[in-house]
Amino acid sequence: MIVTERAIAIFDNMYSGTWRSESVPLGQMEDWQDEVTTLYIERALSVYLQETGNSLPVYPDSDCEHELDCYYYHLEAIENTAEDYFKDRYPDFVIDSNTQVVTLCNYKGEGECISLLELSESLPIYVSKRESYDYKLRGIRE
Repeated sequence: MIVTERAIAIFDNMYSGTWRSESVPLGQMEDWQDEVTTLYIERALSVYLQETGNSLPVYPDSDCEHELDCYYYHLEAIENTAEDYFKDRYPDFVIDSNTQVVTLCNYKGEGECISLLELSESLPIYVSKRESYDYKLRGIRE
């Protein structure tokens, strides 16, 4: 069987895609209070990067411990800066039990990472593996 570049592109597109669940209030999730800080930093980082034009550090393409340490140090510094930036400019922003969140997943519906709905609205909603394939196939055809 001959595998074409087009078929490879279709499957790469599907495997690398991210889907989301329908949104739910954060308060419906177990231990939702544990997620507040992570979601706040996610929102702060998104706003900071968008408004300042800065970017996240690139994950090193090696197993060098020093490079990995530098990467994580830089990432933490950017997150801290973003949090301070966001608090100064949006002091009234609050994440509570009514905040709408989604679960992010892969093309098979596997995943447990949650995200704010407002940061994930553009992602397709996961229905089934077949729907994921069809959705990504449409993207390749267009």
